[in-house]
Amino acid sequence: MTTPGTKISRRVSRKASLFTESVIREMTREAMKYGAVNLSQGFPDFAAPEDIKRVAMQSDRRRCKPVCDYLGCEKTSATRSPKKPKWHLGFEIDPEAEITVTCGSTEGMISAMMATVDPGDEVIVFEPFYENYAPDAILSDATPRYVPLRAPVWSFDRDELRAAFNAKTKAIIICNPNNPTGKVFTRDEMEFIAGLCQEFDALCFTDEIYEHILYPRAGARSHTSPWPKSRGCATAP
Repeated sequence: MTTPGTKISRRVSRKASLFTESVIREMTREAMKYGAVNLSQGFPDFAAPEDIKRVAMQSDRRRCKPVCDYLGCEKTSATRSPKKPKWHLGFEIDPEAEITVTCGSTEGMISAMMATVDPGDEVIVFEPFYENYAPDAILSDATPRYVPLRAPVWSFDRDELRAAFNAKTKAIIICNPNNPTGKVFTRDEMEFIAGLCQEFDALCFTDEIYEHILYPRAGARSHTSPWPKSRGCATAP
């Protein structure tokens, strides 16, 4: 969000003035400036394996189309087969009608929100949150509604979450494990959230970038998803 008193150029849109530049990018620049260890952004400091680059080059040479279909190239779509949703989420997925290939989860999240959220709608966001979620809601002309996750176990108050849902609620955003706290929502918590989505006819945008970074423990999320297909919109790398 913008700092109070900050002067905004008249050439900047109202929506863009409601949030600031990425804190992650800013901290990366500071780390590079001072030679510090960068804990804000993770990326490899080594080149990609030669075998992967070779196969990628061979695949590129075989392509005829300079622009890929929005559903993804045929072979790419084939790799997003119904097998994973079946064993991981517990229901069938039609890759031709229910999967869209995007340039990463960030594009997938904003594309899904702009396709479903209208001006005046509200989107619930657990706080603290990954920095893109609030701007995504604002750029989609929605109003973010924040519900805190409280330390030390980063739990949410169920009455507080229920109170955030109302007739204007279009969606809630879930990242599990949560970024930046690392909180893993329990099965019971997920079912409670899913129940609210059904009760208030709301969508759930799930950022699944960390979906496999889970360690077995009592009450942790199982592979079977509590979200009905008509309620969920998942983005995954």
